[in-house]
Amino acid sequence: MTLKKTVALVGMMGAGKTSIGKRLAARLEVAFFDADHEIEAAAHSSVAEIFSRYGEPEFRRLERSVITRLLHDKPHVLATGGGAYMNDATRALMKEEAFTIWLKAPIDPNNPQTAEFAKIIDQVDVSKQFEQFKSVGTLKGKAEEPVDGTPATRYDIAVDVDKALASAPDAETKAQLEPLQQAGVKNLDMQLWIDQANLPIQFKTAFSAQGQQISAQVKLKDWGAPVTVTAPPADQTDDLPN
Repeated sequence: MTLKKTVALVGMMGAGKTSIGKRLAARLEVAFFDADHEIEAAAHSSVAEIFSRYGEPEFRRLERSVITRLLHDKPHVLATGGGAYMNDATRALMKEEAFTIWLKAPIDPNNPQTAEFAKIIDQVDVSKQFEQFKSVGTLKGKAEEPVDGTPATRYDIAVDVDKALASAPDAETKAQLEPLQQAGVKNLDMQLWIDQANLPIQFKTAFSAQGQQISAQVKLKDWGAPVTVTAPPADQTDDLPN
């Protein structure tokens, strides 16, 4: 077969974009490119160094520039960074110039492909984030609701992102809210299940950004269970070309 457009793979870190991309490229008999590797080559720095020295906005600008160059090259298979598809301009470009395939995979700390992502999420203080959002949001409900047989209390919180950012009590809370505002999120619905030891065991969130309805569910107590993320809608991704 002749590939008419580049096949761009998107998905969270550890979903298998690179490993699957290389196999797909071999099967289609086309070149394979990893966007992060191309960014590092262009900047003569690692992704971590770029983030550390210049911040995420500069990294996303460079990422968009590199992906634009790659998509204007002859058709190939492209593995993008985990956050590339969240950028409006990059997403629009990929939708126009490529077949975009979203890879989903459960997070398993015993799987080297997802262990690093599991480690990062495991270090997030979900209770603290929840308290930050609760301080600027509206508590809509509270109910006793067990999770997989474990007694827990479910808290429902609604956050108006613009209002919350304007009234954020500290810089740390603002840092949690600003990326949501920049992504066009207006309202954020959150649910958190807290067990009797006052530890979070399940977290759900839902919001709309740029016309996309996105939801996520994480079981924080058992990393053997999948993390379910619903995004983007069907018209933002494509099946493999015949």
